[in-house]
Amino acid sequence: MNPLWKDKKISILIPFLNEEDVIVNNLENLICYLQGLGLDYEIVAIDDGSTDSSFKKLQNHFKKDNRVVLVHNEINFGKGWALKTGFEFSSGDLILFLDADLELSPRHLPNFLRIMEQTESDVVIGSKMHEDSVLYYPLKRKIMSTIFYIMTRILFGLPVRDTQTGIKLFKREALEASLPRVLVKRFAFDIELLVILVRKGYKISQAPVELNFSRAAAGRIKISTAINMIFDTLSVFYRSVLLKFYDRPLGRNKKYHYTIIAFSDSADNYEKNNLHSLLNQSYENINVICCGSHDFGIEHKRLRFIRSEKKQYSERLKIILKECEIKGEYVVFFMLRSSIDHRFFFSPGRVLSLENIGAVAGYAGKRRELSNFEALSYTVFGSVFYNMSLTYRFKSRSPRFVSELPLNGLFVKKEIIESLSPSLFEKERLEHIISRTVIAKGQKLYYSPDFMVYLKFPDNLK
Repeated sequence: MNPLWKDKKISILIPFLNEEDVIVNNLENLICYLQGLGLDYEIVAIDDGSTDSSFKKLQNHFKKDNRVVLVHNEINFGKGWALKTGFEFSSGDLILFLDADLELSPRHLPNFLRIMEQTESDVVIGSKMHEDSVLYYPLKRKIMSTIFYIMTRILFGLPVRDTQTGIKLFKREALEASLPRVLVKRFAFDIELLVILVRKGYKISQAPVELNFSRAAAGRIKISTAINMIFDTLSVFYRSVLLKFYDRPLGRNKKYHYTIIAFSDSADNYEKNNLHSLLNQSYENINVICCGSHDFGIEHKRLRFIRSEKKQYSERLKIILKECEIKGEYVVFFMLRSSIDHRFFFSPGRVLSLENIGAVAGYAGKRRELSNFEALSYTVFGSVFYNMSLTYRFKSRSPRFVSELPLNGLFVKKEIIESLSPSLFEKERLEHIISRTVIAKGQKLYYSPDFMVYLKFPDNLK
């Protein structure tokens, strides 16, 4: 056995979108091949917002197979976001990125492992431009790949000729230092990741691939896609070269215990379903305190319900602090008209473990199924005309220190919440009280687009 495989676990991350016709069979073929190699492995399949039955088919087929981890994103954000999500659910010492169509065969893996060991590399990426690659590849794509290589070479000086081939092998520590810093969700994700890896001093080697483009649309790239690719690439250049953005610190991803304080306003089925979702999060170290006028008839070992007719969240928090013990290190606030995906609690530790960070929050995005009026409401709330300099509350923006954070999805140190003076609760909005208290204690407020909630925006004029 190759020494690199011994006592090592490999996680294969497979993002997919609307692959109901092939996804089960492709994963079965992958498992069969991996078993033949004698590997300790897991497959993390990430549904990036499919609208077909892909995810349900995987659930039914692999429900008793603990080697297959299934992750679902509510919205289609792009391959980059899907891989970031999958990484949080992986446990391997080595991580392989692999496309769901398997046009890049898993049979490349042994050679990737051999190259990683012989070159003492941290990363091995497939390269269509490698002299030993065998390609059945549209001429149009070859020309575009060459042009794109020249562009990235000029901008970044990357020591690789092909950034976009879908199969890549990483040592876990290399991804841990780079992937959380990636902002691009779609078009230039691979470039941004490689730029960060090089900037952090990790060694990258290239490997030949055999590729046969079999899909009918494989050779077609929309003009809009090419434009977005160029725009995202220039954005990476701006962040890397001019802002030195990727040098920002990240802490160790500690798995804190979180007490969730969830505020109920309408006590309808939508809020009830969102409470169920909170209680059934796969992250283990959470407990939930729900405060509102109705208890939804839910009993759960993670849940405590506090009845209150108060409208102001600050007044409800005053009651909660009087009646409940706050467990763990952090309090997380939610409004039950919001929902989250299952990665939400897996990554905050990297920011919360930094020195002098008192509170962290992200933004409120639109949910998957929404009315035209709700879409209009989202546009209005996220506009500079309505929210001025606070548009980051409703948009994915670069991480930054801010002067104010929204309450919905807000992580706050427990000692800050417990130090709040009851006299403040009747005077102003709770998010203002918390933000001001954090700053008064000499700590910082941090915004990160990684912490998103799906908010039900107003769908009428009432």
